[in-house]
Amino acid sequence: FAIHLMSPDLSKGKGIEVILDRMNLSPQDLLCVGDAPNDLSMFELANWSIAVGGSFQEIQNAANVISPYPHGDTFQPLVDAILNE
Repeated sequence: FAIHLMSPDLSKGKGIEVILDRMNLSPQDLLCVGDAPNDLSMFELANWSIAVGGSFQEIQNAANVISPYPHGDTFQPLVDAILNE
């Protein structure tokens, strides 16, 4: 199991907002993959969000797509699907 400690004023979403701003990109350019509640803020920001297999239910509820593959096993099929479209 994992314990996620989060500062109330920091989040993945806020960090990604800084990156998008510095790279002159928009949330429409963003696809996020996550598995835990600390990923919700980036899911709310991203144009597309993917919950990996075995992720928390609240992440699955927020995701556009739920991967059938667990955790890191999602990456290769995701990249293949994007590149083959």
